[in-house]
Amino acid sequence: MPGMTGFEMIQALQADIMPMVIFVTAYDAFPVDAFKIHAVDYLLKPVEQARLKEAIAKAQQQKSISEEKHRLMDLVVSLTGKSPAAIGEMLEADDDAAEHADRLAIKDGSSITFVPIKDIDWVDAAGDYMCVHVAGVTHIMRTTMKELESKLDPSIFQRVHRSTIVNLRRVEKVSSHINGEFHLTLSCGSSLKMSRSYKEKVKHFF
Repeated sequence: MPGMTGFEMIQALQADIMPMVIFVTAYDAFPVDAFKIHAVDYLLKPVEQARLKEAIAKAQQQKSISEEKHRLMDLVVSLTGKSPAAIGEMLEADDDAAEHADRLAIKDGSSITFVPIKDIDWVDAAGDYMCVHVAGVTHIMRTTMKELESKLDPSIFQRVHRSTIVNLRRVEKVSSHINGEFHLTLSCGSSLKMSRSYKEKVKHFF
């Protein structure tokens, strides 16, 4: 290409009019760079017809997906009244929230204990502290229920009481009571009360 490289040309384009890009080149040194700028494919000359058809089909598929995303975005904008930028920020926040830690760092004086989150049986609140119960050992952590809950995967951990979070995988038995409450029996032998205000959480145990 006279005057600029293919990469320079793509960088000069505006992001909102970015076309589907397939590199066709005699150089095999830049495929990683090509995919960093979201190229659809990277073909080396001489190009086989079957390989070219495959790249074009891939571009058509991505174009179809992109158009569907735009239609969905337009629908969400019309329903919520929010701007596309605001909706994008909300989605990014959801993605961040979905990335849960795999262990808790619990400070005790001058030492820190790292507790694998998957090993937690249940958690209950004690004033400004949280009691994290793991295999018969209770670790005391200074945090709020809300802060701790945000670090836990909701598909595994659920609040069953104003001051209690339970590992769903530890629940072996759910018993109902005539007052509308439930009692949960855990595999570690502990029994927890689920208050009536959280009774809709029962569906998570099945």
